This record gives sequence, C-alpha cells and structure tokens, in this order.
Amino acid sequence: MKEETVRVCRQCLTRDMAEKDQFENLYRLIALIPEEEKVDAETYEKRLAACRACRYLLEGICHACGCFAELRAARADRDCPYEKWQKIVRQGPSQPPVDKKYSLLGGGQPAGPVS
Repeated sequence: MKEETVRVCRQCLTRDMAEKDQFENLYRLIALIPEEEKVDAETYEKRLAACRACRYLLEGICHACGCFAELRAARADRDCPYEKWQKIVRQGPSQPPVDKKYSLLGGGQPAGPVS
C-alpha cells in the first residue's frame, strides 16, 4: 500500500495549510473585525498575494513583525513593515487619522515613555 506523505508548506498562509483547523480562532477573529475597520476583499487578496511572495512569511506568520499575516492584512489601519502594502487612513468622525509611526501600538496613539 502506498504511504501518503503530507507536504509542509513553510511559505503558505494559514488557510493554505493542512492544519488549517487549528486556526479557526484566527478566522473567527478576522470575522469579528468591524466592517469599517476592514479592507475590501480585493485589497485583502492583493495584500495576501504580497505576503505569499515574501521571504518573511513562515507558516502563516510574518517573521518581520510577528503577526498572523491574514489578520494584519484584513485591517485597514495596518501596513506591511517592509512596505509591500500600505495602510488605508480613513478620516471621519468615527475614524480619526492614524499616525503611521504608531500604527503597531493600536489606536494610533503613542504608548508613552518606557520606564
């Protein structure tokens, strides 16, 4: 009987992996992001294509910043640390401008002095 081998893809997104069931919480988290904070489907897929082609993607994690690539790509207020794609800055009453310098700290606000 022929033994089936499973290929481990280190340059894949979590949705492309055989173990994708382990990442259901990640997909639920992405689904819970408010629509006004997400990018549209076309932008999301373009961002993921750039991640797939990047040498820093390893098992669904960006080793440039340590995030899950699919989660970071879904959020409009996030960008690629290597500038392969940019954040989308939305201005309005519910979406204040976000300073790119502080975009990784959340909320667009400086974390304050480090003690």
